[in-house]
Amino acid sequence: MDEAVVNSRLSRIETCWTLLGQAHGPACTLEVQAQAALIQRYQKAVYRYLLGVLKDQDAADDLFQEFALRMVRGDFHKADASKGKFRKYIKTAVLHLIHEYRYKMYRRTVQELDETNETPAPPAEDAQADKEFLASWRKTLLDRAWDALQSYEKPGGPPYFRALKLRTEHPEWQNGQIVAELARTTPDEDAVSEVALRKILQRARDTFTELLLDEISRSLGSTSTEALEEEVIDLGLQVYCAKALQKRRA
Repeated sequence: MDEAVVNSRLSRIETCWTLLGQAHGPACTLEVQAQAALIQRYQKAVYRYLLGVLKDQDAADDLFQEFALRMVRGDFHKADASKGKFRKYIKTAVLHLIHEYRYKMYRRTVQELDETNETPAPPAEDAQADKEFLASWRKTLLDRAWDALQSYEKPGGPPYFRALKLRTEHPEWQNGQIVAELARTTPDEDAVSEVALRKILQRARDTFTELLLDEISRSLGSTSTEALEEEVIDLGLQVYCAKALQKRRA
């Protein structure tokens, strides 16, 4: 899915803070503000998933706004986030909205076809729902880690973000090609050699992994190493995070 589409559509959607004001007005609590902040942090995962499942941008827009509004209003209070992972809590809430939407579409079709005696099939459960939501959630966490690494890179300092991004996007490139590409946007006094690049890439990988684990921990709302390891496995990121997890255990 085109990331530009996701960013463009989200930029047009009423912000969660506006929805928050509509739902609570001046009586807004810190707890509700925290919920709205979490929605903003992971809104791309939710919207990307809605767009992928519904295949309809307008429907995805409407359901995303409804999801945000219900969250800050406390409509999903029965799904206690403290009893499970925040990711699963969010997924359950989103799936509930999708099922409601599909059932409404189904009922509308039934009414339209009533006079013809045709019977449409009821809305089917999406067998790929969990897999698709997990992929969307994982991509959002990785994107946030990339953003953090980019912020970590300082002007005049080692090009951690740029070097690792080039290595990731062009795995077939030799180090010399990466050095040449970096040189195009780097002042001569800050140019790196192939020897330096190897060290930069290693440092960049280690830093990126630590930033990714920090982001996963924030999504869990827990500092437990055991919970972090379980989530890393669920996300399919254990191969990348094994070294950093071992360091945290120690």
